[in-house]
Amino acid sequence: MGEVGGVVGSNFGEVLDCSISGKIVGDYSVVGGVVGDNGNKVENCFASAGNTVEGVYFVGGVVGRNFANDEGNGYAIVKNCYNAGSVTSSNNPSGGVVGANYADNSVNNYYALVEDCYNTGNVIGLGGLGGVVGTNERSDSGSGFEYAVVKNCYNTGDVEGYDNVIGGVIGSNSRGTIQNCYNTGDVKGESYIGGVVGENKYGNIQNSYNTGNVEGNDDYVGGVVGYNEGDGDDDNGIVQNCYNTGDVEGSQYIGGVVGNNFSSVQNCYSTGNVEGVNNVGGVAGRNFGSVHNCMALNSMVEGTGVSADYVGRVVGRNMPAGDLDNNYARHDLIPKISGAEKDPLVNDVDGGRFVFGNISFTETGLFTDNNIWDIPQSDALILGGELPRLIVFSAWTDNPYPTLPYIDSSGSGASEDDPIIISSAASLRKIGASDGFALDAYFLQTADIDLGGISNWTPIGDDNSGNSFTGVYDGGGFAIKNLTIDSADYFTGLFGCIQGTSLATSIVKNVRLVDVNITNTSGYYIGGIVGYISDGKIENCFVSGEINGGHNTGGIAGYVTRETSTTAPVVQNCYVTANISAISGSIGAGGVVGSFQETTAGILQNCYTISNVSGFSGVGGMVGYIKNSSVTVQNCIALNATVTGSSVGRVFGWDDNSSVTLQNNYARADMKIGSGAGAEVAYSDTGAGTIHGADITYLDWSEEEWWTSIGFTSANGWAGILPEIDPLPTEGTRGYPFAVTQDTLQYVGKTNNPAPYENWTPSAHYRQTADIGTSGTIFTHTRIGYNAAGSQFTGVYDGNGKTITGLKIDASDNQGMFGCINPGSIVKNVHLVDASIKGGLYTGGIAGYNRGGTIQNCSVSGNSSVTGTSNDTGGIVGRNETSGSNNAIISNCYNTGSVTSSGNNVGGILGQNVNGTVQYCYNTGEILCGGDYAGGVVGFNSGSASRRYCVALNASITRTNGSSVNYGRLTGATGGSALSNYARSDMVYYASPTASASTFPDFSSTGKDGASITLGSENATFAAVFGSWDASVWNIPTGIINVGSALPTLIGAGGTQNPTIPTTAP
Repeated sequence: MGEVGGVVGSNFGEVLDCSISGKIVGDYSVVGGVVGDNGNKVENCFASAGNTVEGVYFVGGVVGRNFANDEGNGYAIVKNCYNAGSVTSSNNPSGGVVGANYADNSVNNYYALVEDCYNTGNVIGLGGLGGVVGTNERSDSGSGFEYAVVKNCYNTGDVEGYDNVIGGVIGSNSRGTIQNCYNTGDVKGESYIGGVVGENKYGNIQNSYNTGNVEGNDDYVGGVVGYNEGDGDDDNGIVQNCYNTGDVEGSQYIGGVVGNNFSSVQNCYSTGNVEGVNNVGGVAGRNFGSVHNCMALNSMVEGTGVSADYVGRVVGRNMPAGDLDNNYARHDLIPKISGAEKDPLVNDVDGGRFVFGNISFTETGLFTDNNIWDIPQSDALILGGELPRLIVFSAWTDNPYPTLPYIDSSGSGASEDDPIIISSAASLRKIGASDGFALDAYFLQTADIDLGGISNWTPIGDDNSGNSFTGVYDGGGFAIKNLTIDSADYFTGLFGCIQGTSLATSIVKNVRLVDVNITNTSGYYIGGIVGYISDGKIENCFVSGEINGGHNTGGIAGYVTRETSTTAPVVQNCYVTANISAISGSIGAGGVVGSFQETTAGILQNCYTISNVSGFSGVGGMVGYIKNSSVTVQNCIALNATVTGSSVGRVFGWDDNSSVTLQNNYARADMKIGSGAGAEVAYSDTGAGTIHGADITYLDWSEEEWWTSIGFTSANGWAGILPEIDPLPTEGTRGYPFAVTQDTLQYVGKTNNPAPYENWTPSAHYRQTADIGTSGTIFTHTRIGYNAAGSQFTGVYDGNGKTITGLKIDASDNQGMFGCINPGSIVKNVHLVDASIKGGLYTGGIAGYNRGGTIQNCSVSGNSSVTGTSNDTGGIVGRNETSGSNNAIISNCYNTGSVTSSGNNVGGILGQNVNGTVQYCYNTGEILCGGDYAGGVVGFNSGSASRRYCVALNASITRTNGSSVNYGRLTGATGGSALSNYARSDMVYYASPTASASTFPDFSSTGKDGASITLGSENATFAAVFGSWDASVWNIPTGIINVGSALPTLIGAGGTQNPTIPTTAP
């Protein structure tokens, strides 16, 4: 049965805005997903993915046959339609959108048009197949080419036929016009196979391209057209303004643009590999007509036949009537005949030669029509550079510039502009070989290379006595896979030894080593990229796999040194996921560099590793051992889970008589570092300038914003850095703290949380990841931890510099954001704004009771107030008490809110300090005390309590009740020890709210009033008062301190920090 359609079998009206999904099957001919036979208009219709259309012939994904004849209105149009399903036929013709587009002009000139259509499904059948249209034809009895037209169409599906006449867009074009079309799918068949059109007879093909691979088992195969016939002088059979970038393969008459040409090919180019038995050319396989203004930019043209004698860069075989004019070919394209290079080159079939960089498109006069071609901005033919593209596609689809491909082993290597091309294992092995390439040349890798077939790689440049690599190797970002080395020699890696010279720096860059397996436990100098490097540079490299070595073993470089005074060695912008191990007795094992030795001005920077590293001595997550050297290690990230050995560090291991500058380095917070026996080593000296680096967690390294914030930016060659670490730390631990937001703050440190927050216990680790609260709005908060067994907070809370605004508490004892903090716990980087906290015994802004924990880098600011109804009330902490050997510490904090209590022991920072430490803190908030002992910083000190480098800048202290007189500018009692504390000289004391102001008498830095700061005097400088404070923690202003002066703020704190000196009390 014929004329089968999913919506209409035969249409002579209009079918608009229809779709079909499912299976459409016709037992015979004219089968379409939407319409079987169309004699009028089909518009805005589609067949969805998963849909299948099957028939014998005239089979199309949307329309089986689009037929303009005297039965209809004089036209047949298919417009704005697409097919995403499969199309299968058992005879000719069939297409992804339309099986056949036919204009019968035997009586009148009728018009058949397929426009603005596309296909993404696969098309399979016998022959006469096209990705969009199977056959496009105007009857031979008419005239003109404007009556059977396919334009503005494309195909991305694969097209496969078991017979002849197969095209990526059109199978057969007869006396019709194809314009503005392209194909990206693969095309396969027997003969007459083309990337755009399989067979073109007396029709025209314009402004079209193909990027898919084209394969024919027999003859007439072309990147654009397989077979082209017509009378070019009569304006038919013309292929113009077209290009192909796909590979083309067949038997006879095989061309990068046209397989066999009997008419005209003009203004076309090809970059794909072209391979056939004979009659093989970069543009045309065989030419009877004309080939003008074309370029052969292919990386390979080869005839494989034993007697292949017609192989050329532009045309394989030019027949006597053939006309070749103004054609060009790349100078390094040497056609091959049965594997041997063709010699000599013949100008007519091989085209004029050009050297990269020495010629522009403008100079050739090719592709210069600005209405058709978009010339790249550089206008130069250079390796890897952009080539002209067709302007028509830029407005309606992604249309990148094609690029000029490379040829393996080509290039002189004399300069960076003319490197030796490395794109295979064979060419890579030739570097430094006696019959290969010199070690001082320039090299460029242009493809992934698999070394899996080489059981034991011989390093490039295998010693430092005249056989080292001294050139430049650019891996181009491509991979080198499965490098295997099993050796007992020195100098082990992809490169054995790299040495710069007094005249030039040797560079290895942009190399990706994937799945290396390197073993050398007997020799020295083992690395993934290089074993030994002197005076050279390694940058933008990556290594994965396993490296097992001896002395000086590293993921990127084993041993880095300097042997000339001209250049210093640099390793930068690299990362390693390979696990690193070094044998017992070895020295120097690192995730990136094993050791720096005898080096001046060496640099390791902008690198990271997730390797597990184990060694014997001098072991580090980034670098293991630095001896007799000056080296800078900066902006490096150690994400190793374990680093094991002696003289070990998270970032850097052993400093042996060296000057090592460590700055802005980070390490995984839960990293385990251990001795050679495997026991874990405790460490506490973390920081961006220490051997262990500053702590980072999963919440840091899993966010690309964090990486860019520390310099891993696209400008430095980095993009999309989100390391895949397996296994991840357990959530709620040091390495992966729970993320605290407005919605989850309520679950922090509780013992009875609902799912999924049941593990948010008092002992967990937390990090605040967003500001909480808004200005002008309050929210009620229940304290975190309280003074009962199992309920005290024993974990870590990192406020992360975020703010908490409008927090309100009105409850009983032990009140603050945290109620009770136990030994070993840490609360840091918390910033309360506009807080209102009321409690009884032990009330503070950050914590009510600190029992042996640490509170650091915190603030209470804005319109905040802390009010206690009993003893021990402070702006930051109510009671700070050492527990056993666990010192209670308050460090680097400030308060600007008022502190009020009806009880004893009231301080701007701390109510009572019992054997604890308060240091590097200041207060500007008003103090009002109804009991005894009040001070600008601390209310009462007892035992061995210590107050150091603190500053009281509040204007006054007021007694609100009773007759107690134990008040001081800094502290109400002088117990414990004191050092370098200050207070403003004009601070006054009011014996009652209505009393006159009194002054304080004890003006010493160790007394309860602190050393005087006379505001506005030349001696009252920030340098004098805050000079001992840590500039990596505080933003410290300069100049003279006066009323209204901006005060130090905490680096990294969010919100608006604007503490100032309050005005003088009345």
